[in-house]
Amino acid sequence: DILDAVATRLRLSNADRKRLVLTADIACSLAEMAYRDGLESAVDRGLLSQHNDLSQFITNWRKPVFALSGRDIIARGIAAGPEVSRILNQVEREWIAAGFPSDPTPILDQILS
Repeated sequence: DILDAVATRLRLSNADRKRLVLTADIACSLAEMAYRDGLESAVDRGLLSQHNDLSQFITNWRKPVFALSGRDIIARGIAAGPEVSRILNQVEREWIAAGFPSDPTPILDQILS
């Protein structure tokens, strides 16, 4: 809230406001931040937190591909609708928490079991 107020007072653009506010998100890893909000946001936070391996992170970061869609969930017998979206979001959150494994199918299997 404080950073949002600062951004308003400085009359920052919406993009710059979001970038400033995201630097305070210490609840997620740099990889999660880079995946969700872009590498630039992760770098900002890494610089502010004096992250030890920031240059290595920047050099090695490649945005992972979430290889699952609503069609995959529907193919498992879930009716099209909000439940598919809820499950897809849950799988993606757990996939991120697991470190972006190449195949999210086991996570889906676990959720549906």
